[in-house]
Amino acid sequence: LDTMRFETERTFNTSDRKKRSIDLYGENDELVLVIENKGKAMENMNGTDVGQTKDYRDYVEEHRKSGQKVICLFITPDPKQKPYDKSR
Repeated sequence: LDTMRFETERTFNTSDRKKRSIDLYGENDELVLVIENKGKAMENMNGTDVGQTKDYRDYVEEHRKSGQKVICLFITPDPKQKPYDKSR
């Protein structure tokens, strides 16, 4: 983790032009770390039936370097709230 480069509010547009912002994005040659903090909010659907965590996963999978592993963390105090992205 010493070589991780971190960025807050990494913003991108999805293929269907939704604007998304990853709360905390970290990357080095071996790892991509995505953290979504939902301390006081629910997952944002942005007017569609696809949640932001799925958009985040799709973005990272499309842009990661060969050999990079991906870890996505969804932080919430609400045990009933689950991330939309259930792919992993």
